Amino acid sequence: MEELFDVEDLEMIKTGVRGLDDLLQEGIPKGWSVIVTGGPGSGKSSICVDFLCKGIENNDETVLLVLFEEPFRQVAATMKRIGLNLIEQLKNKKLVVIDASISPSKIKTDYPFLTWTKVGDAISENKRSVSISELHNVIQECIKYYKTSRIVIDSITAVKNYSDPHDFKFELTRLFKFLQDQKITTFLVAEKTENDTIPPEYYLAHGIIQIHIIKKKNEWIRAVEIQKMRGTDHKTKLAPMDIDKEGVTIFPDAPVFT
Repeated sequence: MEELFDVEDLEMIKTGVRGLDDLLQEGIPKGWSVIVTGGPGSGKSSICVDFLCKGIENNDETVLLVLFEEPFRQVAATMKRIGLNLIEQLKNKKLVVIDASISPSKIKTDYPFLTWTKVGDAISENKRSVSISELHNVIQECIKYYKTSRIVIDSITAVKNYSDPHDFKFELTRLFKFLQDQKITTFLVAEKTENDTIPPEYYLAHGIIQIHIIKKKNEWIRAVEIQKMRGTDHKTKLAPMDIDKEGVTIFPDAPVFT
């Protein structure tokens, strides 16, 4: 019987984040869009930036960081404290930055640093004028010009807040399809849901990495859980996570409480 079409095997990549690939076992299918969610201070941005830096360090990739909340200067200062030198990677032109925060940083123009003032304009004019289709176009141009292979969007929640809710789901689906076709693996920071309503981005994403903060006596402990990852036989257990001056480390075989 003649087959209707060929089904390609998924091409897997390693995130490079210490311990995370052990939870994923095979890695992440190349081109997947993955939600990274958790409460305030859980380490969402840290694990995402570590994912970008490991792509540079391990594979000599060029990566893209899109910021909608904190300006780049603030993110760079925070990440430097955990051993992730974004300024150095920007100077080496391995990191491309789109600063779409309210008060974007000012960087020399010979570096791959772009400011996108749409968010600030939307807030100052007290209207929602930022569309995810505009973000799609900006990302598409960066991929074409800089040949980026990994992307972090921090955060997709902010993009949704500034977007027309009627267009958001369709345009996000279109963006995810484009990234999948281009085989650009993307991590998207998302706020933790506080009720039973599950946002559309959680359904549309190929994967969800949840970071928990659990209190043990007088100490807060971080733990990572792979809630969803299509196309992989990932582990489902909670694994402790630590953030120190050497970056992010996940302990896949350790119990959360000892």
